[in-house]
Amino acid sequence: MSSGRPNICIAAELSPTEAGGVETNLHSLVAGLAGGEDAQLGWKLLSPDRTLAPWLAEAGSRFTGIPWPYPISGGLVHPKPLSPLRSLLTRVGLGRRLEAAEPFDRLLRDAGVGAVHFPYSTSFPTTLPTVYEPWDLQHRHLPEFFTPAEIDSRERVYGGSCQRAKVVITATRFVKEDIARQFGIARSRIAVVPRSSLQFQQRLTLEEKAIARAQHGLPDRFLFYPAMTFRHKNHEKLFEALVILRERHGIVLPLICSGRPHKPYHPTVLEAARRLGVEGQVKFLGKVPGELMCALFSTAELLVFPSLYEGLGLPVLEAYHHG
Repeated sequence: MSSGRPNICIAAELSPTEAGGVETNLHSLVAGLAGGEDAQLGWKLLSPDRTLAPWLAEAGSRFTGIPWPYPISGGLVHPKPLSPLRSLLTRVGLGRRLEAAEPFDRLLRDAGVGAVHFPYSTSFPTTLPTVYEPWDLQHRHLPEFFTPAEIDSRERVYGGSCQRAKVVITATRFVKEDIARQFGIARSRIAVVPRSSLQFQQRLTLEEKAIARAQHGLPDRFLFYPAMTFRHKNHEKLFEALVILRERHGIVLPLICSGRPHKPYHPTVLEAARRLGVEGQVKFLGKVPGELMCALFSTAELLVFPSLYEGLGLPVLEAYHHG
């Protein structure tokens, strides 16, 4: 029920235990608001039952939770799973009538919600004021990296959510200008909110770095690339660079990669390392805990970041934090 204060609801359907840029941003948003002192607003986290308790444990007393029962389909949340006919009608433009906001609005209003913040690409129909935060429009610039169905989904979700939002938030001026040009959104409705990561903040002393090297078996010198194995992260080109360093310059440096495997493309990345003869030089750690991430950032010889496209690129900011 409403407490009498305006309540802002943050959509947090992502698992707090997963690794990735949007997850890091969501963790930082929750942590930043949890540490605030503004008593004029109430904050609520909207999440499925399986992830709501972990988010609330992280958020602390400033947040209350809304269990969210609706599944996600193609980036849009629907009152029930879409049938093939419903999906077809949505794609050809009749979805607005079918995706009635009423069941979502009823749940939100019963919880005293006055506005909804979508901190990443997922959204759902609602007549409440919304804040929408698309990370980038990569599908417009690198369409070859997406299936036709993925492009169609992004166009509907990103474009429609930007049009409906009271405010669109981006992390960079580059993305703001891209949204304005690509979707025809007035620049006055797009706010640039610079940010960093509030994760991986532990700064290590020289002694702590030495202990971390020993505990995790880190080599004395290594390159570090924190990125999921999406195609645009460009791991293969990085492997080619390792070959050039080794064969032309006699430089052999281990490469440590963190980030959870992106299953559709991860086998291709592993095959590229084998084909180029660097599989013994490259180590994939997958998702790693925060303590190890701090150790990797603090002890790496270099951060390497050969990504072909980024809206922001949080690992670069995290690397700056660690010097």
